[in-house]
Amino acid sequence: MVIENGQPGDADDVLAEIAAQVALAMASGWISAGVTWTYASTTSFTLSGDYSAVYTKGMKFKATMNGVVKMGYFGTATYSSGTGLTTVPIYGDALTNHTISANNYSTAANPAGFTHSFTYTPATNITLGSGTLTGVFSINAGICTAAVYFKKAADTTLPANGGYFTVPIVSRATPTTYWTNCALVGDSGTAELIMVAYLANNGVAVNFAANNTAGGLSATQPMTWATNDYLSFSISYPII
Repeated sequence: MVIENGQPGDADDVLAEIAAQVALAMASGWISAGVTWTYASTTSFTLSGDYSAVYTKGMKFKATMNGVVKMGYFGTATYSSGTGLTTVPIYGDALTNHTISANNYSTAANPAGFTHSFTYTPATNITLGSGTLTGVFSINAGICTAAVYFKKAADTTLPANGGYFTVPIVSRATPTTYWTNCALVGDSGTAELIMVAYLANNGVAVNFAANNTAGGLSATQPMTWATNDYLSFSISYPII
């Protein structure tokens, strides 16, 4: 022990702080960032120095902005030698233009209080009108799972062919039909049909196949769409 004027010295204070941080991380699953994060946009923040190998894609984060706790996942961080800043894109809660405090990250599977599932709005070539389109996603061990629900309204227009919905995060590779799942289609409550949902378009969007018919999801596939018809699907795919 270092003694200064009869009191424990700075070395003991540092060791005590390190021990406290380690104990907190082990108990909660969260690691204090220990550096300043600065708001850049609703979907990114920056920090000084090269942290591109530290803040990796799929890692969880939690931080407070204007008294509101924000959570989500890191995207691929990039460092600019010109600015000396690392830019970290995020997926999850939208960031706000406020000072960031209580900033933490985690590689634990289930850190204390983490939300896990977040909403997103898929892009689509369907003219939605007053129809319904919602999406949610989560990431676990480098696998993103997205679930989408679409419901047609009277003023919704489906394309002549190739209807699609984007995923929240681009896949690791460039698949054609590598990751698939079933999609449930409701025909105005009178019947339920099945389509195959598959990740295509360079890992960006989910397309569909049905009834051995070319064209995929359309105004007339897998049936002629009417008001209140719906489609629901989920798909899992690697992002790292």
